[in-house]
Amino acid sequence: KPSAEVIADGRQRLTLGNGASELIDLVIRDHDPATAGVQEKLWKPGAPGGTQYKEYERSAQAAGYQVTSHDDTRATVTCFVNPNNPTGT
Repeated sequence: KPSAEVIADGRQRLTLGNGASELIDLVIRDHDPATAGVQEKLWKPGAPGGTQYKEYERSAQAAGYQVTSHDDTRATVTCFVNPNNPTGT
């Protein structure tokens, strides 16, 4: 049986939403690069070519992130998708 501490910790990391689009937006808006001492807000797709569910990019831009290339090591948020929609690869 899990301890009270384990249950409480799990609840702190649980995010509920009305579908994928809302959850994507909530997770991206909740990330604050300043907590890691980084001032620049950079978002990158997880795969080359930019073929990915565009909600990740839209949410990042709405939250003030600058979109950069998939190989930019300065990015503070990266979205990996499996399968890589809309191609399914």
